[in-house]
Formats: sequence, structure tokens, C-alpha cells
Amino acid sequence: MTALYSISENGGERSSVHDASNRLQSTASDSDDVNYMCNIILSHSSKRPIKQLGFTWMAPPRGYGCVTFIATAVVGDKVLFKDRYITELCEAGASVSPRPVLSGLYQTGVILREDFESLESSRNIWSKTSGLEFSKICGHIATGKSAVFCQSSVRRELVTTVLNTTSAASLQFTLGTGICAKPFNDSDILVEYSADSSCSSWNTLKQIRSDFKTSDCP
Repeated sequence: MTALYSISENGGERSSVHDASNRLQSTASDSDDVNYMCNIILSHSSKRPIKQLGFTWMAPPRGYGCVTFIATAVVGDKVLFKDRYITELCEAGASVSPRPVLSGLYQTGVILREDFESLESSRNIWSKTSGLEFSKICGHIATGKSAVFCQSSVRRELVTTVLNTTSAASLQFTLGTGICAKPFNDSDILVEYSADSSCSSWNTLKQIRSDFKTSDCP
């Protein structure tokens, strides 16, 4: 579990209270750059599966504003999820800080990551979107927004830009219906890939029934 603190102009003084911190920069909008300081506040391993995990956390000194919590889970060499948004806590009277942009291509240890929160980042990730919207109309599937495929009158598809996947080890995503009605007699979901840059020929990687249960899919 990692905590992200926004850093103001005097953030250098504040960071001295967290010796084990790292800094990152994230674009919150087209024109504003936001600096963050990240702290690993919890690291846990278990030989048995667990459904919940509790911990005690001490808030930083007054003036930090909001703190965003993100989590990563790993089983063996398999990353279940990475930097997933959990929640945000703000001190009284603080304005909500812009969420750090986690979506992107060719980040450290990740070829593609998308949380559907940043429209600007999504433009660089997807070459084609049809029959869907990025929204919260069905509630939380994982966290925040999702790609919602409810426009059944047109072909529904989400196609990435051309990717170099020679170093890829796994493909993971979360499916769910949230608070929306489950599809009835809908088409199966096809996960496909193309080995040519023109995407003229597609190969099926996995076929998923439309009456699936909410789950993380490897």
C-alpha cells in the first residue's frame, strides 16, 4: 500500500519528515504539473489467501491537503493489480487535489495501464473506441471509472494502439456489471490480438461468456 502526498512550493521542507519517500511528477491537466511524494506505508505477505487487511496509519503534518492511497498485489511472479486507486483522505478545509495520472504506455514494469480516469492519457492508449463510454454510470467495477459497453446498437470494441509486447508476461483486466443490469442473451466478449500493424487479421486469445461474474481476468 502506498500513500501519495501532493507537494506545494515548500514541499522540500515537508519531505524531510518522510525519509523513505520518493518523488514523482504527474500531469493533472493539459497545462498544470503536480508534484507528488509517495510513501510505502504497508507491505504484507501471506502464504494463505486473505479477504481483508487492516493497518494503522499516522497522518502527515497539517498542510499536506489530500493523501491518495494506491495498492499493488502480487502472487508469485503474477501481478494481480498495480497502483490501484483505493481512496483519498483530505484534511478539513483542504481542496481536493488532482488525482495522479496512472494510465500510460511503457511505464516501469508495465507496457499498458489504464484506469479510464484521464481522457488525455486514454487518447494515447486507444486507437479505436466504439459503442462505449468511460464513466461511473454502473458504479465501481474496480475503482473509479470504467469502460462501459452499453451501446448494443453498434459494434462495441476497444482497440489499443500498436504495442511492442515482446517483453509482456501477462494480460489482466477486471470485468463486471456493477449496479447495471446483467446482460441477457448478449454476445460473448472476445479478447483478440493482431500480429500485423494494420490490424487486418485478428486471433482470438480468449472468449468470455457475457453472463460472467465480476472478477479479475488473467
